[in-house]
Amino acid sequence: MTSVLVTGGCGVVGSRIAERFAEQQGMRVHVLDACEEPRNLWIADRLQEKGIIVTQVRMEHFEGISGEELSRFDLVVHAAAWTGIPGSADNPEDDWVSNV
Repeated sequence: MTSVLVTGGCGVVGSRIAERFAEQQGMRVHVLDACEEPRNLWIADRLQEKGIIVTQVRMEHFEGISGEELSRFDLVVHAAAWTGIPGSADNPEDDWVSNV
């Protein structure tokens, strides 16, 4: 079985990527996402109904995946990013740390 990790998997782009992988035979899909927007929580529920494993966490605060643990995934798709001007204008340092 092929194992895929999608960061930002509850966003518009990441969720579509995760769903496409999950539709393929023999794919195990894991998603990491902060889920800080109501729509992300709705998407997380929808993904879990499709058998996708969702972990809700901000990546910059997540120490749960070491290099060794990351190596268990056959593929990593990085789609995580904060978008929008209000957040970056209100707290540019947080926006920078999150995206970098």
